[in-house]
Amino acid sequence: MLDERIPYRFFILFPLVAMTVLFGGARPWLWGTITGIFFVALSIWIVAATFLSEKRPVAPSAPIPRVALFACAILIAYPLLQIFPLPMAMVTIFSPVRGEWAQMVYKVSGSGLVSISYEPLITFYRFLWWVFLAVYAAFIWQETTRLGSRIPTWLMTALFLLAGAEALYGILQTLIPSLGVLWDVGRVTGRANAGYARGTFINRDHFAAFLGLLWPVLFAYILVLRSPRKMERILSRRERSEILAQKKLFAIYCLGLVILGLVFSQSRGGIVTSILSFTLLCLFAGIRNRRILLALAACWIIMIGYGSIIGFEGIISRFCQIEQGAYGRLEIWKDGWGALMDHKLTGTGLGTYPRIARVYQNAFPPGVHASHAHNDYLEASVEMGLPMSLILVCAIWGLWWRQAFRLWRQRETIDRDTLLLASGTLAALGGYLLHSWAEFNNAIPANQMTAVLVAVLHFSFFASSRKSVKM
Repeated sequence: MLDERIPYRFFILFPLVAMTVLFGGARPWLWGTITGIFFVALSIWIVAATFLSEKRPVAPSAPIPRVALFACAILIAYPLLQIFPLPMAMVTIFSPVRGEWAQMVYKVSGSGLVSISYEPLITFYRFLWWVFLAVYAAFIWQETTRLGSRIPTWLMTALFLLAGAEALYGILQTLIPSLGVLWDVGRVTGRANAGYARGTFINRDHFAAFLGLLWPVLFAYILVLRSPRKMERILSRRERSEILAQKKLFAIYCLGLVILGLVFSQSRGGIVTSILSFTLLCLFAGIRNRRILLALAACWIIMIGYGSIIGFEGIISRFCQIEQGAYGRLEIWKDGWGALMDHKLTGTGLGTYPRIARVYQNAFPPGVHASHAHNDYLEASVEMGLPMSLILVCAIWGLWWRQAFRLWRQRETIDRDTLLLASGTLAALGGYLLHSWAEFNNAIPANQMTAVLVAVLHFSFFASSRKSVKM
């Protein structure tokens, strides 16, 4: 009989690996195709399980918190409101600039109804993407809570392999500057990214954000790695110790490559936020822990060993020079602020910033434009409006600080292993949220999926730690 765990693992790993390998899913046709395959496979599985099995195909072992369900419902409903046809007079009240443009179209088309979104079809696609993220998070929650206090070793192993492969490919791109992204050598990435580690991502900053999300989680997992209990009856203690040592050496080697790949991306935002992530990890987990010091020393030895061969000169010089594009980025933020002020209440519609930016952008000469605001919070505000974006941003950061305070208060009472894992995931999310102030990482589907994955893992680890305290 087919293992019932296989479908869950497929639905968790397939979209993550596919998105990451295919340019981070940065093209709509890529993430649209992958999510389409995901939902088709999910429909087939549900139908087959309904008619061929008495068990429910999706039955969460732990109930999803009502707050999470309520938040998802609001987020999913909002883009539908943006594409819902409204009378022209109502649109003019809520979004005067959108009303003016709509009136120009109204004279031509003769239609009296118009949506808040400038591009309803694109906003609808974003709605489907948010639905996918919600379903994806539910699958991760189901799988992690099913294990109780046990760690999903299969998922951690997959993350090690995925992050290690990305880092190794990025290092090869540093050694061979002409090496492009997979089959698209130099055509998409261009000369601007030649010689930088960027893996299968088009932009090295997004590559650094991806690795920055994963390495604290992997680092924490190395510290809690132990031999499976099922080996106790089969192998002797010495044999189990040898197998565990081999696993740890391989894991540390992969993590060293990941850190080295992040450094050679030469993404200053990614490197700085990773240092902050490590600081948070040490703050919550305790830097005096001997396991932390030994694992960290091994990672540094691997990174320095490879880095000395490749050369750190370019990275050092990049950190010493003033960013040539800083002024341009400030101009992009000013242009984005202008778009926000014209659509402060309801926004322009999810996914519409790349088109709207062309109207407001003055930072580049004619024919050249930036498709994103290089600030996830600003871009979300332009697309969603100030009220909704403020609620979203305050909720995300408020939740992060809430978890930080709860973890800090309970750090002396909960199990040491779950403390390390919860600290690693929380630290990774903190660095990612900080990096989003200067980049558009959430516009990359692979990064957004990975952030959702790490967030769900944190709450599952934290939930298991609280259960252990009660017991």
